Parts: sequence; C-alpha cells; structure tokens
Amino acid sequence: MSVHWKDEPNPLKQIRLVDVETASDLCWTTIICGNQTEKSSLAYHLKECELDNKLDMPIYYILKYYKSVLKETNAIMAEQMCKVAEYFIINTISCQRLMVKRNAINKYREVASVAFISLYDSHYFAIGIKVHNLLSAIKGLKNKYPVTGLDFTLLYLNLIMTYNLSPDKIILSRKHANSLRKVDKREELEKEISLAEARGEVITNALKSEYSSVSFNVACLDAQQLT
Repeated sequence: MSVHWKDEPNPLKQIRLVDVETASDLCWTTIICGNQTEKSSLAYHLKECELDNKLDMPIYYILKYYKSVLKETNAIMAEQMCKVAEYFIINTISCQRLMVKRNAINKYREVASVAFISLYDSHYFAIGIKVHNLLSAIKGLKNKYPVTGLDFTLLYLNLIMTYNLSPDKIILSRKHANSLRKVDKREELEKEISLAEARGEVITNALKSEYSSVSFNVACLDAQQLT
C-alpha cells in the first residue's frame, strides 16, 4: 500500500501488512498482523507461569454492550453487563496472580526502600524514570525535598546501595550538622576513657554522663537512618 500526496507520483509512505515477522526493509513500514499472544501480552506471561488463562472479549462487544445498556435496561442487558464485569474481574485477578507468582510486589517494595521513593512510584514509574521535566533543572528549587531522575534499568540502584547515597545524607540545617558532630564527639570521649583506664585513673561521673548522653543521641540518629 502506497500513500501519495495529491497527484505526486513519488509515494510519501509505503506500508505492507504481513502475517509473519520478516526482515526489516527501510523502504517499507511493516505492520505484523499475526498472533496476538505476544511476549508482551498478559496471556503469554500467564501461560509461561502455568497459570489459568484470562478471559477474552473483543473491545467491540464491550462498547456495544455499553451503548445498548444506555438506551434500555432489561434481563438480556443485565446478563451482558455481567459478562463484561466478569471479564474485567477475572483479568484483574489474573494480573494479581501473575505479580504474586513473579514476586513482583516484594521486588517493588525493595526498590522503593533503597531508592527512597513511594511504593506507588515503584509500581507505576519503574519502567523509565520517576520524574521527567520538560524544562531544564533549576538549582535550589527542590532543596528541601530532593527529587531525582531514577532509571531502574541501569546502575543507579547499585550505586545507591554501594555508596549509601540517599536523601537522608544531605545536610540542610545547622541542627543536623551539630547532631552529626556528636558522632566524632563520642569517638573522642571513647579515646579519653580508654586512656584514663590504661593509666589506672578514676573516670569521673561527669565524663561518664557526657559519654552516655552522646552515645544515646548517636544511637537515635542511627535508628532514624535505618528506618
């Protein structure tokens, strides 16, 4: 099939319809009209996982039933709408069974935990990137709540896990910086106590109290980061 512009003899586009997949031809736009059970279809994955097949109902019949029930309501229309409802319910359950079989929910939960995003984002935006802006990035626009473009198919998750990169490592306030300094303060107090014990000196109650207080604050900070 050739597409021409008015009486122009040279075709704008050449399209061919085939039933089997053939080698690509740059001169033609090929449309394969073959089996609908492709590797990206729900029926294919259900069969691969040895699960019950989904129901099939052409979209033409669904639209026809909807148009009919808007015009009149009777026992036949009610039966047809029950078939439509059964179609959607069975196929929805099939998707859920497939996710359980492939352990997809736990994987999404792990991704959400590592990448510091919501479980909703890991379900619906994990194929590409979480945020896609048409405008260029503006420095400092989201400095309170960091936003990242995360490609789940590449190495960003491995980098996050390897280097422990996460939003909670960003210091945005003086209070947060002071709390982190207490970690170094605890190490200094530990050295001071160790040297005193090595020299046989008596450790004062004030030093013990300060070390206990700093250790408690550091433990709380570690617990916040783990959660």
